[in-house]
Amino acid sequence: MLDEGPEEIGDTVPIFGASGLGLDSVDALQLVVAIEKHFGLKIADSEAAKGILESVETIAAEIEKQVA
Repeated sequence: MLDEGPEEIGDTVPIFGASGLGLDSVDALQLVVAIEKHFGLKIADSEAAKGILESVETIAAEIEKQVA
């Protein structure tokens, strides 16, 4: 539902908020479910999720950390 394509989204662009992609809490839930399903990444709680779901870069770093 984004106006941007994957190639247009920078690795450090904030995922949430007006200064970033503008995703909301429903989008966050869908994102967490997709990440858990595809990568087996478990996000323990909402505080952890805030840090992990900051940007593509922070999500990738967490996946690499937990999968390694």
